[in-house]
Amino acid sequence: MYELLLFLLFFQSTNGMVQNIDVKGRILCEGKPLSNLKVELYEEDIFSSTLLDKIHTNEEGFFMLNGSDDEYSRIDPYILFTYTCPTYYKPSTHDTKMFYISNNVFEIYQLYNNYYYNYGEIELSEILKKNENVAGRFLCNGEPLKNLPIQLMEEDVLSNDVLARGKTDRNGFFSLYGVDYELSLLDPFIAFKMECPKGKYFFKNKTINFYVPKRAFKYFRREYEFFYDFGEYEASSIKHLNVHV
Repeated sequence: MYELLLFLLFFQSTNGMVQNIDVKGRILCEGKPLSNLKVELYEEDIFSSTLLDKIHTNEEGFFMLNGSDDEYSRIDPYILFTYTCPTYYKPSTHDTKMFYISNNVFEIYQLYNNYYYNYGEIELSEILKKNENVAGRFLCNGEPLKNLPIQLMEEDVLSNDVLARGKTDRNGFFSLYGVDYELSLLDPFIAFKMECPKGKYFFKNKTINFYVPKRAFKYFRREYEFFYDFGEYEASSIKHLNVHV
């Protein structure tokens, strides 16, 4: 298995194609430009993300980023920044925003390896109108599942969107906040990989999905803003890869 992984990595590095991406945009909060805000451009890989470029917005809230990566498949870039909007909200570590490049960009450029995307004006106060906040705790045989990577996903027709990433803390707790643009209600779920008990063959290297129940969408604080607590869940009792709680 180790030799196969090395071969695949070598194959990718020797047969990949250098792909370039240029992005720009403007970030606002309630109509006011956000200046000196750090914006980073990343390229998502299987095991980790690669930082391609970073910059601070100018006085008018504008940013321009560019980078390149050597990939055998199509690159999957996104921008990342952290800001609380409106400013009277209590700041939180969950205020990190991730915006992926639209798939339409790659369809337009097709076989070219130079991509360009303009995010336009990103109004952060409007983002709050369509978001998902989930929390919970995972145990394994009564013990907290520590540092378990968890993704908050939004199920779409063609592909699923990653809304947020995080890990359980030392007590097994997690909290994720994500945003997506949808005409209809969000269809969110959390995704993770784990083995409990250790060596459980059924779950080995497989992704487990926990779907937010439809009843959660009846209890909203503001239009299109939802919260759901999965509560405390014993991982050893999981019997299916797709769990509808």
